Amino acid sequence: MGQNLFAGLQRVLAMFGGAVLCPLLIEFDPNTTIFFSGLGSS
Repeated sequence: MGQNLFAGLQRVLAMFGGAVLCPLLIEFDPNTTIFFSGLGSS
């Protein structure tokens, strides 16, 4: 269970940088970024 938790946390932190932090730095809506990330992965 510890390895799964660590792997999940690592993925959340990696996604946060691309889906939330980067749009905030360039003044873009993070909700739109997350929406299109989900659209692209489906």
